[in-house]
Amino acid sequence: MLSTAGLLIVGASVLFGLIPSTSSWAQSQTQDKSASSGALEYDVVSIKRFTPGGPLNFGGFHPFVETPDGLVVRTATVKMLILRAYGVDAYQISGGPDWLSSERYDIDAKFDGATADELQKISPNDRVLARQRMLQTILAERFNLTIHRENKELQTYSLVVAKSGPKLKEVKLEDADPSKPKAGPAPGSAQMTAGASGGQIRGFASPLASLTGMLTNYLHRPVIDRTGLTERYDFTLRWTPDDNQAQVSASASGLPPADPTGSPSIFTAIQEQLGLKLESAKVPVEIIVIDKIERPSGN
Repeated sequence: MLSTAGLLIVGASVLFGLIPSTSSWAQSQTQDKSASSGALEYDVVSIKRFTPGGPLNFGGFHPFVETPDGLVVRTATVKMLILRAYGVDAYQISGGPDWLSSERYDIDAKFDGATADELQKISPNDRVLARQRMLQTILAERFNLTIHRENKELQTYSLVVAKSGPKLKEVKLEDADPSKPKAGPAPGSAQMTAGASGGQIRGFASPLASLTGMLTNYLHRPVIDRTGLTERYDFTLRWTPDDNQAQVSASASGLPPADPTGSPSIFTAIQEQLGLKLESAKVPVEIIVIDKIERPSGN
């Protein structure tokens, strides 16, 4: 559908924006102990296989929607579930059967009022980690997922602060009044459009995990946040791809978006517009190895 539209569009609120990146993955508990004893859990979980050709049943465009009393997932692959549950990028997943990336599922999960109250008492970042652990439990109990971790040396980019210093506008989520919803993208989200003629990434009260996740997707190489910047930011990044990047973007997204004439390369743009810098390095990266996973048990 995106290819038909001629754009490579990624919503970080779906894949990256509310999920810790590689650098903060260690903060997230794994499902080694079924997401740890005493952790918050969903009370009712319904999982249904999505049938191709049937109604899409999207709750909007996003495959993941966190509600005040649960989680709604539409047409998501199991690999997407694992990425979200562990806050990692695709390059950090190893092993598993082919259906991990082909079969799609709808999930409706609900928790009780006590769990909702507990989630509201903790900070936004801790709430993200708690929601991750709850999804890990679903994967462990309903898909029989077991994993282990390994370190693998990969050619990566490190995102660091440039000599000029960061040029990001810090935003506090607590400053937003939830009783007065605003039009436009939700806080904590980010969006990317990219094509043969150029690209743009915009962040809206986003952690840098949004940026590194989208750069990883675009550059086809892991981008690891080593800036030490832990707040949320508004930012806009515009660039023109070099010949190799243009070929990759064109094949991935079809027709290009509007031409951002005069924009620099993505590496120059990051330094000039964001005050950050990409440095190439070969470093050990922790990855998830799937030891066992099964199609979900019945409701």
